[in-house]
Amino acid sequence: MESTSLPDHQKPRYRPAKNYPYRLTVRVTAPERETFRREAKEADISISRYLARTVIERRYPPTLRDREELFRTRFLLEKAGVNLNQIAHRLNAAAKGAPVVPPTLAEIRQTARMVKALAIEVKRRMK
Repeated sequence: MESTSLPDHQKPRYRPAKNYPYRLTVRVTAPERETFRREAKEADISISRYLARTVIERRYPPTLRDREELFRTRFLLEKAGVNLNQIAHRLNAAAKGAPVVPPTLAEIRQTARMVKALAIEVKRRMK
């Protein structure tokens, strides 16, 4: 019995076909097809999803490496947010006379540096 499995670049990656009931046929050269295949694979999506997202969003889908960097940046932003929340909590508690150690200037500066570095990274990624 002959295998009927599709090549990797034709397999659905994220969503079943029922979410995309319409089919478009596009004619391309062999080098163009190879470029689409390579770019879609790098973004870990199908060629059709790659083309649709590129046209509709007017930008290239993020590659796996890009997504990893974005997840790292998001993690660091969340960490900075937690630090800011803890500093605010300690400042508020100290202002109300609670027996807590207020944040040091070094802690505040460290968190401010982290936020500034993350803002610079996000700005760089948006270009």
